[in-house]
Amino acid sequence: MKKIFSFSSLIFLVLAFVTVSCEKSPEELLIGKWEIQTLNFKTYENNVLKDQETETYTANEMVLEFLEGGSGKEYSDNVQTSTFSWAVDGDICSISTSGEEPFDLNLSVGEDNITLSREESETDGGIVYKFVMTFSGRRI
Repeated sequence: MKKIFSFSSLIFLVLAFVTVSCEKSPEELLIGKWEIQTLNFKTYENNVLKDQETETYTANEMVLEFLEGGSGKEYSDNVQTSTFSWAVDGDICSISTSGEEPFDLNLSVGEDNITLSREESETDGGIVYKFVMTFSGRRI
């Protein structure tokens, strides 16, 4: 009986190690092609939602490809339109295009879905304006 317990414990430990070691980092999950399906804009005044618009993209209308090594390509209707570089630090994805300052996006990425969002705020005349832009897509 003691041998069975030891063998069962060993199998449990091996399975636990394999499960933990198989988890992918955000960088690893990001590698590949992503079809952007929606772009949502929200505008807030003093934290009250004032306006919201959602653009829906057709298949292949906007595709981002994140390549290993921190480079990427953007496609529109299967035609490459630009290149970019990227880096991930925690849940922040920094993207820069040629001649432009890098910008940070909040990143949520899984095996099949991606969300990239950016939030900016400014105060004018005592009113705090907040703008939130969110891209949502799926792996292709």
